[in-house]
Order: sequence, then structure tokens, then C-alpha cells
Amino acid sequence: MAAKVVCVANNKGGVGKTTVTIALSEALANIRKGPVLIIDLDSQINASIVLSGNTALQNVPWNNGKSIMDYFDGTASGTQVPPHTYVSPTRLGAPDRRSDVSYVAGHPGMIWFERKRLSVGNQSLPQVQGWFLAQMDRLLASLSTNYEYIFFDCPPGLSIATEAALTRADRILLPVVPTALSVMGLQGYASFLRQIRQDGQAGILKTMVSNNNAMNLWSADIDQLRNDYYVFNGVFRHSAAWANAMDREDGHRAYPATYGPVAAQLDSVVHEFLLW
Repeated sequence: MAAKVVCVANNKGGVGKTTVTIALSEALANIRKGPVLIIDLDSQINASIVLSGNTALQNVPWNNGKSIMDYFDGTASGTQVPPHTYVSPTRLGAPDRRSDVSYVAGHPGMIWFERKRLSVGNQSLPQVQGWFLAQMDRLLASLSTNYEYIFFDCPPGLSIATEAALTRADRILLPVVPTALSVMGLQGYASFLRQIRQDGQAGILKTMVSNNNAMNLWSADIDQLRNDYYVFNGVFRHSAAWANAMDREDGHRAYPATYGPVAAQLDSVVHEFLLW
């Protein structure tokens, strides 16, 4: 088994990348299309906080040397620790029942680590980009046979690690809110994607959709991009239920209890995702 690698990315923040990443991963695992691995590249570590189920932030992977930054840092210092040792499980329902979704935690220091690599030995940007790409290849080669899907939750904007992940992705999923600023951000990111890869299979998923005239007009504009992108027919509609699904303060819940009010939306999108 070789995992399908999916990057969930956009130039703009606040479009639901983390929610989409976690929801799709848990939905795929729920219908036994897993196991699924999430790799958190965002220094905001929102996905890691949700997946850890520990809002007290005690005994969490990024505080205990088990994060994506620790993986990169270890390889930079010559410590060849097997990549699977950076993977953490999530638990579902009863404390002794593991989910089929695992994760490599992000780290708040990731953005500074990239700058540190640029300063080592006065390396050029292409040299650092090549180094990150080599470490990403090692990571994926080691982990790919253990998972059906590997999702990267990417930070807003651009980073060197994100570029490496985008270069190696089988699919790039672009969540976008049908608003003027979000669509403008999408267009800028699409231009970047065309520069770094020619064969990217990019899809657009509309999120936070409400039924109002302005949003309907921008939604129609997104639909016009179907010649260049796969535009999902299913959408994530604006609902507090999505935020509630990401609230794991009391620990992880079983899938139906987590996504109940929006389960139909999620199921529609995930089945479309499988046909994409």
C-alpha cells in the first residue's frame, strides 16, 4: 500500500483548512478507508491541539520531542530517528479505543526553524529548498506504506516545508470561502502552484457557505473555474456544528456524536473526494 498524499492549502487563513483536514481524515477512517495520517505543518498547531484532545497542553507531542520540527531538526543534526517514532495516535470514544487517524504534531517554532536553516553555512534558498525536499521524501517513503492517506495541514501563505509537501502531493485541496478576498487569495495561490508543479491535481472545496446574494455570486464565479480545477459539488455550509466538532476539550467522541448535525454534508464531500 502506498499512501495517497493530499495537501490542504491556501494562501489565505481562516478558510477552514484545519477543519477540512481533520473532518475528511476522520470521515475516511470512519468508512474504513484508513488508516489515515495527518501531518501538521502549521506553526499555529491548531490541528495538533484538536487531535491531541488535551487543551491543557500538557504531555502533548510538541512539548515532548514528537513534532514535525523535531523530525527535521533531528535529521539536520545527523540523528536518523525513524520517522514513525514522531507519529502520535488519536483515541476515539473509550480511552482504550484508538482511532484510525494518527498525526505528526506541528510545532510553534517551525517558522523559525526554516529561517535557521537558511542561516546555516550561508546556504542559498535553493539549497535549503532541496534539503527540505529530501527530508520530505524520506518521511513519505518511510510512512507511506502504513497509511491509505497522508494529509498535510498547511499554514496560510507560503513556507519552504509547505512547498516541499505541495511538490510531492498527489492531490492539492484548496478550501475557499465564496467571498471577494478569499477568491483573490485563491487566485494568487493558484499562480504559485503553477510555478512549482505542472501536474498538480488541484480541487476546490467551498466552505462556510451561506445563502446570501453576495456569496451566491462569488460561488458562481468559483464554479467557472471547473476547466482548470476540480470544483466539488458538495460544500461545507456555515454552521457552529463544525466548530463544535473540532472542540475536543472533553476528549474525543465517536464519529456520529462528533459530526451529527453536519454528517450529511461531510459524507457527501468525502464520497465525492473518493471519486476525484
